[in-house]
Amino acid sequence: MYHECAWLLILMHFVFIGWKNLTPEEIKQEVLQITKDFRVPEFTLCINNTSLECFTKNTLRHRINMKPTWETQVVGNVTVCGDASHPSTPFIGQGGAMALEDAIILARKLHQALKSKESQISKVQESERIHKALLDFHQERHGRTYALTHKAYMVGVSTIADTTIKCFMRDWFFIPRAGRIGNYMEHTLFDVGKLPIDEP
Repeated sequence: MYHECAWLLILMHFVFIGWKNLTPEEIKQEVLQITKDFRVPEFTLCINNTSLECFTKNTLRHRINMKPTWETQVVGNVTVCGDASHPSTPFIGQGGAMALEDAIILARKLHQALKSKESQISKVQESERIHKALLDFHQERHGRTYALTHKAYMVGVSTIADTTIKCFMRDWFFIPRAGRIGNYMEHTLFDVGKLPIDEP
C-alpha cells in the first residue's frame, strides 16, 4: 500500500548566507546531518524516501500586524484576505482555518452590503457599500488574526529551544500549561457562523 507523508524541519538560527544556492541533494544531506541524533528511524526513512525535487529551504518570517489592517489593505473596492492579509507561522496550524473564516465573514459582509430592497441603486452607491463592507470586514477580523499570528510566533519561539535553560523552561513550564485546553486550544472553539442564505 502506498502512503504519503508530509514533513518539515524547522531550525531557529539567524545565518542565512548562501542557503539559496544549495542544490536539493545538498539540502537533503544537510537535513540528514542535522537529524542524525534524533533517534527516530521513521524520520530518516521519510527523508530518504522523499524525491529530490521536493527538497526546498526557506525562511519563516513573522509579520506583526499591529497597525489596523483596514488602513492599509483596503483600496477602493479591492482588498486581500487569508495569508496575504495575515501570514502566520505554522506552529499552531491555524493559517488555513483563518483563511476559511475570512472567506465566510467577507461573504457575509458583501451579501449584507449588496442585498438591497431598493429597486435600483447607482454604481456609486454600490461602490460605496462595497468599500464600507471591506472596511467592516477588516475591523472585525483584525483582533482575532493578530492574536493568532502572534500566538503562533510565540509558540514557535518557545518550542524551538536551542539552549539547556530554554529546553528546561519549555518542558517543565510552557508545555504543561499549554496542554490545558483552556490555555492553548481555546482558539479552535471559535464559531465563525454560517453563510447567508436568501429566501426564495
